[in-house]
Amino acid sequence: MSEQENALLLWLTLKHGLAAHSDVNLAIAYYNSAIEQTNDPAILANLYLARGCGYGEKGENERAIADYIEAIQLDSTLSGAYEMRGRAYKRLKLYDQAISDYSQAIQLEPNSSEIYRNRGDAFSAKGDFAAAIADYDEAIKRDPSNVVAYINRGESRRSKGLLNDAIEDQTKAIELDPKSALAYFNRGATFNEIREYEKAITDFEKYLELGGGKINGNQLSTQEMITFLKGKVAYLKAKEPPNKPRWKFWA
Repeated sequence: MSEQENALLLWLTLKHGLAAHSDVNLAIAYYNSAIEQTNDPAILANLYLARGCGYGEKGENERAIADYIEAIQLDSTLSGAYEMRGRAYKRLKLYDQAISDYSQAIQLEPNSSEIYRNRGDAFSAKGDFAAAIADYDEAIKRDPSNVVAYINRGESRRSKGLLNDAIEDQTKAIELDPKSALAYFNRGATFNEIREYEKAITDFEKYLELGGGKINGNQLSTQEMITFLKGKVAYLKAKEPPNKPRWKFWA
């Protein structure tokens, strides 16, 4: 195939693959067919990367990683392959491997806010909150509108006990995206930790209004939490203690 034909093949395959995004299996079938039709290394690298993304979306992380490895072997400068392999490693809780891949991607694409944010997420998942905060700083420096970076930096700051800084980040995230239920929930949890219970109630109610569900890892629903906090506020005013539920954000 000529270079022009290869370029057209890649464009058509990626276009059809994206069009079939609601049917990941169909998208993967397009990539399989295209891989069989070309031996151009640059084209193949992008096709393996695209198919790996499809496997990743299906939750088949090992197969995704295998495709990202193929892509990197064909084109070691393909930053997206390192980034996506990092995501797959993170989903498998292989945080050191994820961080290594994100670091390689950053070397290739140093101005990417998202890659710094992703590496920050891996550091955070590993419990290295100082390194996570440093990466979120870099992500925000490159893109001051990166809402997720503010949300996640806020959580890392909260984990380090930097509660006022956490509230500042969560508030900024809400300013950038007033419909971010997660930002309201996280700020509500932080307000609870500093005993600003009425502000916590307001944020949790907004979280529910925006469609928030139950807290991960807790049996206590957000509505029950609000009821409890209202009881806590009433107690502080009337000096009559409410029943205390088992809730990890109790301050």
